[in-house]
Amino acid sequence: MAPWVLLALAFLAFGIWVRFQMPVPIGTVRDTEIYSFDYLGYADTFCDYRAIGYGRFRHPLWGWLTSPIALFGHRIYELNEWAFWVFVLSIFSLVMVGCVALLFRLLRRRVGLSPLETGATTALFLSFAHVWLLAGMPETYGPSMLLSLAALTWAMGSAERQKMGSIRLLGERIVSENVGRRIDMLGWCALGVLMGGVTITQGAKTTLAFLATHRPSRRQLVLGALGGCVVVALVVLVFYVRLRIRTSGDASAPGLERAWHTLVDNFAPLALPFKERLRYVWVFFSEPVLLRGEPFDERMIAGGYPSFLHVLLLCMLYAVAAISAWLNRHALLVRIMGAMFLVDVAIHFVAGWGLMESHLYAGHWFYILPLLAGMLAARLPAGWRSRYFVLLGFLALADIACNIYGYFGHDVGLEWGTEN
Repeated sequence: MAPWVLLALAFLAFGIWVRFQMPVPIGTVRDTEIYSFDYLGYADTFCDYRAIGYGRFRHPLWGWLTSPIALFGHRIYELNEWAFWVFVLSIFSLVMVGCVALLFRLLRRRVGLSPLETGATTALFLSFAHVWLLAGMPETYGPSMLLSLAALTWAMGSAERQKMGSIRLLGERIVSENVGRRIDMLGWCALGVLMGGVTITQGAKTTLAFLATHRPSRRQLVLGALGGCVVVALVVLVFYVRLRIRTSGDASAPGLERAWHTLVDNFAPLALPFKERLRYVWVFFSEPVLLRGEPFDERMIAGGYPSFLHVLLLCMLYAVAAISAWLNRHALLVRIMGAMFLVDVAIHFVAGWGLMESHLYAGHWFYILPLLAGMLAARLPAGWRSRYFVLLGFLALADIACNIYGYFGHDVGLEWGTEN
């Protein structure tokens, strides 16, 4: 228990440090973002209970799902703004602790690593730059990662339950196969609603994870597709009605035209040169792992790394992940992660959504890297296994050193009052 408490406190301390670096007061006209994350944009909704019903098309249920934070945050903000920030950052620190705990559980129970090996692989995950940033960030990506890891955990358990033909609790058979199937489907539906409610495209990942662990009939596929269309239509209808209500009460409020432009403008321009697209793809895979140290208010990462060591460490990490993915390509966990990652590939690389801010979406996918790194151990000869985890330990320490320099060795913050 003590390590998890210490980790939560470390995340909270980092979040407070981030707040000191971007001390723009809530309610100012300046909408400060950190590396394109809506830092004040979401914090502003957590200090006003009236924002619970305010939703964005990409995050249709976010306000309702986080309503307890807004209800408590509203009262705390009225007392003291710093108390409000400690409260909100504590919540998101706990979300990231939950992510680490689920990752640890998957590595231990599903990958089959020893406690020491699981600790080394989890440390690799903790060495990633955006793990810490998301812990200090009132945004959707931390909860999205938590739900994605929950979906992986449920999917692996679902596959195991199908083999057993029943659901077990503490080793005892407690329900029949039919009841077990209903409970399993309820779990999948709940995950679909939660993941899609936080970020609408994440709902598609639940569907793909389900398809990777089940063999649905043609009738089930057709019904599922029709159900998905109905859900999307309802989301669009609710968003439209809510938008009309908001603009009818306030003529200056952003209307449908602005919402449409906000949606369309996130797609990368078709005229964007191939070399430029390739650079943003590189940022997509690299920046969330190793920080470049650019100022927090930079929305599009344009600079390079200060040393070749950063590139070498990234190449080593992705070489490990690629080799593991190939050797374990028939493993169920890899098939599920691959199916889910296809959504990110389709959205960002094919459609070009958010490509110019590609680093922003790390929380949707980069938990697969330590899982793949852990799975490679099972394919290694016994004599090489200990050496391999020494390598992972080296990668973790080197990543931590580079990210400490990236965060604390650069002038990443903003002095409020010098620019308005």
